[in-house]
Amino acid sequence: MRYAALFVVVALIGFEFAPAQQSVLSRAEQEEFLLKGVILSRRPIGIGITKSVRVELSYEGIEHSAHLQTVDLERTTGRAATDFRDSYRSNVAAYRLDQLLGQDLVPTSVIREIDGQPAALTWWVDDTAMMKKERYLKQITPPDIAAWSDQMLQAEFFNNLVYSTDPNLGNLVIDTRWRLWALDFTRAFQGRADIRRPASLERIDAGVYEKLKSLTRPELTSSLQELIGGLGVAALVVRRDKIVALFEARIAEVGRQRVLFDLQAQRRLLATPRQLARVK
Repeated sequence: MRYAALFVVVALIGFEFAPAQQSVLSRAEQEEFLLKGVILSRRPIGIGITKSVRVELSYEGIEHSAHLQTVDLERTTGRAATDFRDSYRSNVAAYRLDQLLGQDLVPTSVIREIDGQPAALTWWVDDTAMMKKERYLKQITPPDIAAWSDQMLQAEFFNNLVYSTDPNLGNLVIDTRWRLWALDFTRAFQGRADIRRPASLERIDAGVYEKLKSLTRPELTSSLQELIGGLGVAALVVRRDKIVALFEARIAEVGRQRVLFDLQAQRRLLATPRQLARVK
């Protein structure tokens, strides 16, 4: 499935801008901020069914928002893998896997105890216009449709890899540089080894693809097992192998140039012509 004709519907949900200093923190610094920041305030986000909360944090002179989630539901049958998962832990697992792949699609997320209860704290993406069900703000055509399509296909790949059962445009954030971010993976890492949308696996970032192929089960176990369990890791490995097989077959059919692309270059293409206008 191609997104060449996609028109992006952008809506407002707490559209705010963070000081520039906050956007230059490294991932490690963002993790430290989320783990150690003092909570200044909280307010319900007001959408979804998991009662998510937006919190304001302060640490070493910097203030920034985070997304707080505590939902943690699972259903299993006997020794089978998880039949249903809706857990804050999956947000952190998605972030860790994203970093192992080097794609930088998922905001920084950590586990932290809040009021005696474990929770996921996820970095609130700077300079964003987010989807909101209650109202549509405007329709905007991407400045480079092909580059935008590749960003969307990268998100499709990742949703297939983590078996997200809730992939929707409301979980995709566009920042003012036309950078796409994928959010809210609480319903990912279901215990299924099949691929939900194999037809969407058309193109993938070349660097991510090489890292995908080289990931070992011990690496994934070390990083993810505490979050999604051993059976979750096993299902992930099987999905990875199936995805690689599909891409290898596609490369053999149409050639590497039509399958592999440079995600960072596409992000630069989208940012260069014109930035997404800040909405007042």
